[in-house]
Amino acid sequence: MFPLIKRHAFKSSLCLLTLSLLSACGGEGESGGLSPEPNPLTQDQRYDLLYRSTFGPKPNSYQELADLGYSRWLDKQFSMAPSLHLTRLKQYPLEDGRDSYNQSDRVSVWWDLSLNAPDQLRQRVAFALSEIFVISRYGASLNGRVLEMTDYYDMLITHAFANYRELIESVTCTLPWGIICR
Repeated sequence: MFPLIKRHAFKSSLCLLTLSLLSACGGEGESGGLSPEPNPLTQDQRYDLLYRSTFGPKPNSYQELADLGYSRWLDKQFSMAPSLHLTRLKQYPLEDGRDSYNQSDRVSVWWDLSLNAPDQLRQRVAFALSEIFVISRYGASLNGRVLEMTDYYDMLITHAFANYRELIESVTCTLPWGIICR
């Protein structure tokens, strides 16, 4: 008799759990499946968002954020094409007598794009990822590998909004990590 009661109690519990999870999902409801527009940010909140999500807002970015609202501003940032550093580096002219770029060129490109690229949120996230997945030109034979280091940073830019599995796979398949881990 007890196994029958336990089985019935288990099925009832499972049914209640399923119903509670389904009801938590929401559904279309009265809004037709669209989430309500979030509350607009105060001026201080806009300043805070721009200072945390960019390398320094431009004068017109406060008004752009106020006009778009933060939800659409974020959507716009997420949908922008990545500004890649290797592309910009290859636009730099080589000095006479040099056949390759140096670390100073790579750093100049980083500053240029970090401050001026339109995809500021992506640049900021890539910078944060570079602080987690660290490579260095010191001690791992990467000092003369400017193109490889720049390509690594571009990979972080490209995967800034990707899922963690894609990011970690891309990090481990790069040449700088191969050099560091050998």
